[in-house]
This record gives sequence, C-alpha cells and structure tokens, in this order.
Amino acid sequence: MRRFSMGFTSAERSEVVVLVCRQMEPLPVGANLGFVYATDYYADDLDLLVAELRGRTGIPHWVGTIGLGLTAGGEEYFDVPALAVLVGAFPRDAFRVFATGTSSIGAVTRAHGAWYGCGARYLAVTHGDPNNPHTPELIRALVDELPGGFCVGGVASSRRACVHIADSSVHGALSGVLFDERVPIYTGLTQGCVPIGPLRRITGCDRNIIQTLDDRPALDVLRTDIGELLARNLGSITGYIFVGLSIPGKDTGDYTVRNLLAVDRKHGGLAIGGWPQSGQSLLFCRRDANGARDSMEKMLIGLKRRLPRPAEAALYFSCLGRGRRMFGESGVEQALIRHHLGDIPLIGFYANGEISHNEVYGYTGVISVFL
Repeated sequence: MRRFSMGFTSAERSEVVVLVCRQMEPLPVGANLGFVYATDYYADDLDLLVAELRGRTGIPHWVGTIGLGLTAGGEEYFDVPALAVLVGAFPRDAFRVFATGTSSIGAVTRAHGAWYGCGARYLAVTHGDPNNPHTPELIRALVDELPGGFCVGGVASSRRACVHIADSSVHGALSGVLFDERVPIYTGLTQGCVPIGPLRRITGCDRNIIQTLDDRPALDVLRTDIGELLARNLGSITGYIFVGLSIPGKDTGDYTVRNLLAVDRKHGGLAIGGWPQSGQSLLFCRRDANGARDSMEKMLIGLKRRLPRPAEAALYFSCLGRGRRMFGESGVEQALIRHHLGDIPLIGFYANGEISHNEVYGYTGVISVFL
C-alpha cells in the first residue's frame, strides 16, 4: 500500500495548490501529515497556501518553511515561485507537531512532555529561524530533552519573512514534528568542503578571532596549509577556503564548516563566521565539487546498507552553497539520491544552515529516509 505522495510545481499563486494536489492524487489512505516547502516568492502567503492544502486534502497536520531554493522530483527551483509538498500516512499517535519559544523549549515540554516521557527514541524534523541567535541552543536543548533525541532539518532562507509552519504560522521559534520509534527514519550527512591540511589545535582565540594554532600565529599556519600559490594572494581565498571546527564531545571526525571572514596581517589572526573554543581542533578545507560528489556517494552507499528494507520517501536539506552553485549543473544531488535509493518521493529546500543531530552545519546535505 502506498504511504507517501508528493506534488511540486513552479506556478502562479492562483493555481499552485491546485496543480500540486492534482499530482498527489490519489492521496495515500490515512494520510495525516504533510511537509510543505515554498520559495520565498510565497513567504507572505505560506499560511494561506497551507490552509488551502488542508482544505483540499483533508490532511490535518502540516509542517514546513521557506527556502531560496527547493528540490523536488529530481529538479532544483531557484528564483521562481515554487511549491513542494510531501504527504504521508503515519501511525496514529506516533508524531507530534511542535514549536518552541524563541529562547526556550519550555512550550514543547508543556505540550508534549507526557507523550515522549515513556523513554522510547525520538527524532525531530526541525526548521530553524536564521534571525534568531538562539536557534543552535534550541536545537541542542531539544535533543537533550528527548529520550535518544536526534534532529534533522534546515534553517530557513529567504529575502522576505522566514515564516515556518507548525499547523499554523510560526516566527522566530524552532518548529517541526517529533516522531517516535514507530516511524523508522534513517539519516545521513554529506560534507561539501574537503580538508586540505592536517588537524590543528586552537591555542588562542577571542570571540570569533583565532589568534594561534598549535602555539603559532594562526595566519602563519593558514599560509602553510593552503600552499604557496594561494598564500601569495590571500585576497582570493574568500569563498574558496573555509575553516572546519571539530564538534566538542564527538570522536567521529565530523566537523562544522565556517566561513573565513578576514585575516589580520599585522597580528596574525583569523576572523571566522563562528565561535571557536580554545583547545578545539580545526582543519582548513576548500569547496570542491568532485570531493562533494564523492562524499555524497559514500554517504548514500553507507545509508543504503543500513536500510533493512527499501526506502519509501525522503526529505533532503541542502546548503545554499551546494546545488548548481557547487556542481555547475542542476539536479546532481537529486540524481545521486535516486540512483542509490530509487525513484522515491523526495522534496526539500536549500537552507541557511543544515541540522543534523544537535548541530547546525554549513555546505552539507542532510537526508532523512522514511521506511
């Protein structure tokens, strides 16, 4: 029995919901939850679009957000009005739609604490707000709150309002849907930047300025690791060379990529788009389409091996710096997913930060597979 259905289109406001719903027919029997992503052309109308979706489908629960780009049906949609929808039939009482406060998850505890207090494992598909500085803290707090907690998702990206949907419109908070272990979901993360030097240790930093690495001026270490050619013209490395920060408390070798904002030639420091910690490990890395493709291939091969049965649907959250901007053509990531997991319903959006476990990443792709 088919449990998932998707619809997607680039169309004007007056017909976009009709076209999407037509593609999803017939709806899965018992469909009770929908994921909805729209480009920011529809940022001011997302709650109205969801109301229309609810009215036409009878599906009561909806979650989603806005992205500068969407992925659906093997395609990418940028700079056009577009809508993508995935609906599913899930076990009754196996999920809860949620929204936190802007600085605390107390609203989740009050609304759903009795439901997830039984000690099973829980996964949250989450949507964050880039304008809320507490978003990373909210993600970590939610993971800590949930038994066996794990988050996947993305931070909204928009030139207009960054509205979320959690049955109704949400602004500023972290929102999404909590699933218990009756909903099998398998996840994977792929990096888009590859290391170009050895692992270093931050031995001095102040706010977002890295002063020393391995007790040497950070700029000297950068020059060594990127090579003589790039070191001659440091003004050319912005957008090509990045900083990968190790994740405290994890020994998986994973890292979060942060932008290299500026170099201080006088004092030898490096300004980055993040908050490094003294003693934290660091490596320099670069954007690389071939490396990103290889990383995604390996992730998908490993993910498929872990699946006990074929995938039925998936959500994919990719960085705004990936897609055609990284690979030079549209649909590369989607084609890889379809090659390894089959032609399953697949939607997602291009995010201002990708969420996996309890971290916000950059230049990555995060997939969540429903069985």
